[in-house]
Amino acid sequence: LIYPLNILRTMASGLVFPTLGALMASRVMPDDQGSLMGVNTALSSLMSILGPLWAGAVYDGVAPSAPYWMGAGVFLFAACLLMPALSHRPEITGRFGD
Repeated sequence: LIYPLNILRTMASGLVFPTLGALMASRVMPDDQGSLMGVNTALSSLMSILGPLWAGAVYDGVAPSAPYWMGAGVFLFAACLLMPALSHRPEITGRFGD
């Protein structure tokens, strides 16, 4: 069962991450896209290290279901922070915006 799930997860990642990169790149000026992708990659790498460490500590220290509930809370908090950004889209001018 682990192999089919891992294949499914890998396929989903292959679809989600390029889409997110394109969406993020469309939200900034063309000259800032490289910086945005660098910060995105750095934060993704950092969270790939810290996330499992944090979840393991919470699993052992609080309850086996606690990492899932805390992860859902972090997701909802981030969604609330991003809601104002959905209504405001900066106008891009330059090479691609003309």
